[in-house]
Amino acid sequence: MPAKISLLRLANQFIANHSSLEADIKSALEDISNNPFVDAETKFYYSVPPGVITLYKKDCLWVLYRMNDDCTQIDVWNIGKQGDKVGFR
Repeated sequence: MPAKISLLRLANQFIANHSSLEADIKSALEDISNNPFVDAETKFYYSVPPGVITLYKKDCLWVLYRMNDDCTQIDVWNIGKQGDKVGFR
């Protein structure tokens, strides 16, 4: 069963400002929802002291997210285009 996606402020801002990437964003979020676990191919650990979150990178996008403890919801912190600095601020 896919996890529920919750978009946080920066992710929502990116989506609002990049309507031309709507199909790519939807595809990335669907991939993450269906299998959010690190696979070292498209999903990687990303250190954000004092914690660790997940970085998804595929095609033209990256997505920073964290799955809740019971694996039912994914908080998407930020989305960016390849070449943009990865960050959550």
